[in-house]
Parts: sequence; structure tokens; C-alpha cells
Amino acid sequence: PYTPRTLRDLALAHARAGQPGLAAMVTAERYAIMGRMDDAEALARRAVGLLPNGSPGWIRAQDVLRVAEAAQRRR
Repeated sequence: PYTPRTLRDLALAHARAGQPGLAAMVTAERYAIMGRMDDAEALARRAVGLLPNGSPGWIRAQDVLRVAEAAQRRR
């Protein structure tokens, strides 16, 4: 269910609906799936700043941040 193309379309839908935090979070997930961890981290940080603390999207963005930071430590 989580393919890069599907996530791109979902992010676009969130952006058009005026939900930039969710758009950033979904795009961060997309980049993480694609292995683009630097981009994933940047967008997850943006999402964390835009989404309400503790919301499901905020938690998912935190998860992407943890994965991206772990990937950088392994380099």
C-alpha cells in the first residue's frame, strides 16, 4: 500500500487541501522508502514543526526522524 507513487499522490492531495504538515510527513515517508534519508530527515523535521505535538502525523514524522538519524549513524 505504501509505494512511492501512492505517497506522492497522497502528499499532493494534502498540499492541495491546505495541510502542509501532513504533506511534509507523507513526503518524508516517501523519501525514506526510496532510501533518500537526508531528504526524509529534512521533511520530517518540517512536519514536526507544522503538526500538533502528539498527533498521529507528528508521531509518524518522529518515526521517520529516528530511522533517518539511525541511517546516518551507520554511515
